[in-house]
Amino acid sequence: DVGPDFNQPLHWAAIQEANTVLLVVTPEKTAILDIANILPALSKHFGSLQKFKLVLNQFDEKFGLDAKQVVGFLNGQVTILGNVPYAPVEARLSINQGEPLVLQKALIPAATAIVKLASQFYPPLDPLLQKRPATKGPGLFRRSKDLLAS
Repeated sequence: DVGPDFNQPLHWAAIQEANTVLLVVTPEKTAILDIANILPALSKHFGSLQKFKLVLNQFDEKFGLDAKQVVGFLNGQVTILGNVPYAPVEARLSINQGEPLVLQKALIPAATAIVKLASQFYPPLDPLLQKRPATKGPGLFRRSKDLLAS
């Protein structure tokens, strides 16, 4: 997700070599319009848009757009591979605490969506979606030992 600046040689080289290119977009009409505006150039250069897939980031239908409308706005030229739900507080906590959402004990819906998306490219990530055991506090013996030791 480095923005649609194809003038950067590294960005353009990565797009050319990739089997699949994820167009990550937030659910605002202006962001979707940016994607719509680059599709003709991509189609012309690559001969089709088959390798390009859309990922809706920070998505919530309460923002006034649903996935079907987004596809329609792009004239059905690219398909939606997945969406990551809006989770601003959890995302910022994850960044500030240095603990990725996808590695936390309890996966929030945004983390689950990220793992599902990544699993499409790397199936060994599927186990991250398994129910995780609840974190247990110290047992009675440990609490008693700690209390007596202090």
